[in-house]
Amino acid sequence: SGLLGKSREDWRLAEAEHLLRLAMLRLSALQDVDSAIALVQGADDILRAQNDPQAFAARGELIKVLEALRSLPQLDRSGLFLQLAALRGQAAQLQTLTPEYLVPAEAPAGANNASDASRWEELWQQVSRYVRIDLLADQDVRPQLAGQSLAQVRLTLALALEQAQWGALNGEPEVYRQALAAAGDVLDTYFDRDNQTVQALRQRIGELAEQPVVAQLPKLDSALDVLQAYLKRREAAELMPDAQAEPALEPDIEAIEEDGQ
Repeated sequence: SGLLGKSREDWRLAEAEHLLRLAMLRLSALQDVDSAIALVQGADDILRAQNDPQAFAARGELIKVLEALRSLPQLDRSGLFLQLAALRGQAAQLQTLTPEYLVPAEAPAGANNASDASRWEELWQQVSRYVRIDLLADQDVRPQLAGQSLAQVRLTLALALEQAQWGALNGEPEVYRQALAAAGDVLDTYFDRDNQTVQALRQRIGELAEQPVVAQLPKLDSALDVLQAYLKRREAAELMPDAQAEPALEPDIEAIEEDGQ
């Protein structure tokens, strides 16, 4: 039964090492903090059940890892993805700062005898396609959109939010924040900042930009090294003779010969 008990303990310790390796894999490949916590906790439970003072150092490293994992900020990437999708729907309903202007039709080619006044009017119409004078000097100056450009600006805004969704799902903080910054620039440049819908959308984008999409994960290599060192010491102790028993005495050949005589 003693041999069977030792075999079961060895199997459980091997399981602890396996759980720790799985935790390392979940962190590195998927950044799955919750699963890593459960796996490391399982490994520590196995060592605690051994009730072996030699496992103290290994347990100490596992507990350090557990505390580091539990102190990480909570990530909700799928939640960020869905919130950004909702903002894309709101962005599709935004209007431009001023009413849409259509490009006027070209004048007939035969109108060569037009008066000077009409020529100036035609020239002004050509220039007004690209320039608009706003006498409200206390307001910010922004480019005015022609009617056919509104869809393009909406598409630019939607693509920026879509790129932010990709950054959130893939844990790319630079992509995520740069995309949201680009979306904010589009709102500030082409839409009325005094509009309540624009203000709410701009505020929400700023709030989401502060949300983490990746965490600085702790390294588990040190904990694995200490655990493996403990397992090796335990294995080496089991291979040694019990209590380093004293070697058997050599038989006294001379005494045996004398007795035989």
